[in-house]
Amino acid sequence: QDIFYDKPKGYAKVVDDVAIVDTVNKLTIYGGKATYWDSTKYAEVVMNPLLIMVSDKDTRFLKSDKFLVKSLPDNSLPDSVYRIIKALGKVVFFRKDMQGHCDSLLYNTKDSTISFFVEPVLWSEGNQITADFMKAYTGEGNSIRRMDFDGNAFSIQMEDAINFNQIRGKSMVAFFTKGQLDKLDVKGNGQSVYYMRDEGVIAAVNKAESTDLTA
Repeated sequence: QDIFYDKPKGYAKVVDDVAIVDTVNKLTIYGGKATYWDSTKYAEVVMNPLLIMVSDKDTRFLKSDKFLVKSLPDNSLPDSVYRIIKALGKVVFFRKDMQGHCDSLLYNTKDSTISFFVEPVLWSEGNQITADFMKAYTGEGNSIRRMDFDGNAFSIQMEDAINFNQIRGKSMVAFFTKGQLDKLDVKGNGQSVYYMRDEGVIAAVNKAESTDLTA
């Protein structure tokens, strides 16, 4: 609705119905206000910003108080750039098979990694996973293929109203197959509590401790 551009200073401001489109990485950032500095190749999007990333399996939505987008030359490809996108403040992300929140997030389109900072929480296929720091590795079609959970990693899954399967360790590595959580490797001080059923009824609980374990 309102566009201001100062060419000598390399400064631009757009207000109302803002959209920044990255066709290569299949993502769009919407917001109520955006500013851009040509000298630093930095864009800032505020006022209810929303990032939408299209993948082969589903569409990922990401909200925060502010988005910062930095464009950098990709020396491995001629006339190409990659982007570092920072989501700052009250970050919430959602897709059909995965949801979560954290305080801040960084997405690097060059290596297709997503880093989650400050009390991140992830929900996937009935599992809740927490850690001091999380990092996701995406593959073809923007689908997540692996996630690292570092520092006080903890996974919990409801078995019934009062019993919960639990896995804890210093760190965890989760592997995904077609968007589904498939395997969890625990490294350091591994502990697990798992309830076993007999004909649908909880019959026993298995507790285990090991330096490393795989679920």
